[in-house]
Amino acid sequence: MNNPKPPRSLIPLLAAPLLSALCGPLSAADKPANTTPNIILIMCDDAGFADFGYTGGVSDTPVLDKLASQGMRFTRGYSNARCMPTRVSLMTGLNPQRSGEWGTLNAQCVTISEVLKEAGYATYMIGKWHLGYGKGLPKKRETLDMGLQSTPTGRGFDKFYGIWDGAAGVNKAKLMQAEKNGGFAPRIIDGDRPLELSEVPDDYYNTTTWTDKAIEFLKSTPADKPFFLYAAYTAPHWPLDPKPESLARYKGRFAEGWEVIRARIFENQKKLGLIPPNYPMPPLEHAVPPFSKEAEATMKYESGCEMYYASITEMDEQIGRLLETVKEMGRADNTIVVFISDNGADSVIGGFARGHVSNTPFMGYKLSYYEGGAVTPLLISWPGKVPANTVNTKQEIKLEDHMATFLELAGATYPTERNGQKIHPMDGRSYLKAIKDSNTSDPDRIWCWEHDGQRGVRAGDWNAVFVERRHPFPKKEYSEDRDGWNLYKVTDNNRVESEDLSASNPEKMKEMIGLWTTWAKSINWSPSPRFGLHPSDAANGIADFGKNRPKGPAVPSGE
Repeated sequence: MNNPKPPRSLIPLLAAPLLSALCGPLSAADKPANTTPNIILIMCDDAGFADFGYTGGVSDTPVLDKLASQGMRFTRGYSNARCMPTRVSLMTGLNPQRSGEWGTLNAQCVTISEVLKEAGYATYMIGKWHLGYGKGLPKKRETLDMGLQSTPTGRGFDKFYGIWDGAAGVNKAKLMQAEKNGGFAPRIIDGDRPLELSEVPDDYYNTTTWTDKAIEFLKSTPADKPFFLYAAYTAPHWPLDPKPESLARYKGRFAEGWEVIRARIFENQKKLGLIPPNYPMPPLEHAVPPFSKEAEATMKYESGCEMYYASITEMDEQIGRLLETVKEMGRADNTIVVFISDNGADSVIGGFARGHVSNTPFMGYKLSYYEGGAVTPLLISWPGKVPANTVNTKQEIKLEDHMATFLELAGATYPTERNGQKIHPMDGRSYLKAIKDSNTSDPDRIWCWEHDGQRGVRAGDWNAVFVERRHPFPKKEYSEDRDGWNLYKVTDNNRVESEDLSASNPEKMKEMIGLWTTWAKSINWSPSPRFGLHPSDAANGIADFGKNRPKGPAVPSGE
């Protein structure tokens, strides 16, 4: 029998013991009209761990740096290494294979917004959804028209402004150009309605316009309601078109080359306590040559970096506007802010060298389960509750854990069914203890990944990564000797996955493959059909379990 849900009016009361334990008792004079915490979840797109000032990077991010000085940075926050599966897990608290691995949310999951809405929250979203499409799209999207059940407003958000797709033109001129050249341009969505280009403001600029809408949404919140805002910016994902004044501040800053800048970031990270003093400098990735001014990649690197980091700075400025609005509303002290990226950096803008710099001090890129592909620059701030200017190098936080944490903060109940459909039990676990004390962490756990042919399994200090080099990205990024399964030891002092230990540790390799195989069997899952089974699969013990084979598009929108 299902446990009955408490009435909404009782939820703040049920949450009070938790808040008291976490934050300390509130005096009568200090109590606001609503004591349930507001939640702001901000996610950028394709930024690496080292792309921000607070993680040692060379970009100008004063707003996020200040937020970090008021909160806690995590060095073990993990994504699913790509846009769609990351967003699925973030929104549902589930492994993506359970809830819609290629982006369309199924009926066996609930979203953060749906549960928080039931708990009395006002729920808002801006930016990139990438989890399903609604009605009214151009002809090329008709096969993906699933009504509104897998759109933001169909999955619990009161208000939405942004894109259903994975990427779109930054400004109106780019949107018009895309439609003219290709006959299809991702549409701007207002609520649940795709806008005609004539309806898009002439001064539309996604990072700014989306923030304008978020501020509008926040200001509409009743005084007695907590709010949940999910701001999913597309910066610094392609396509980029930063404003001239943003570009100007970065002109000439990357002429020294990637090796000098990477070394500078690496030393910054040591000074910030993100890595220990004896941490080794990762070697250059396979696709990254030593720097020379004559190298073919140099011009692409310099101009790409200028565009890339200018876009990050523009996003930082808009986050500042958001946070200032919350302060003006008198809600800053009771608002928790979580900032992440959806995966590690790729090589689209600025080439392999820029992507490698962005992922310092790790190896690997987006779409791989190396640390560089999966670790994100996780930052959490909550005045008076999260210790200021602290670094947590121990706590592993997966995407699924955010939902578990937010529901605990809200005093909300995760349901066992929705609309008569049984819901998968939540895979995440709350990290509230870790944000109270940076020296505490939950026990290690085993988890597995698979997406688009790439696979990974983490267990303690070991990471096994399967690189499917027939995929166009890994084929260019990694050497042939990384094809198939590789085994790495990842410890606090060395998370550089440059030495494959599978040959010297055959039993451990066999054990790790066994863990992945057991997981795949448990959910009737098999790797992407785009590449079939790897030639070495039979020897590695990977079978085709087949029943839940993913049905992704050949080239997902917004790769």
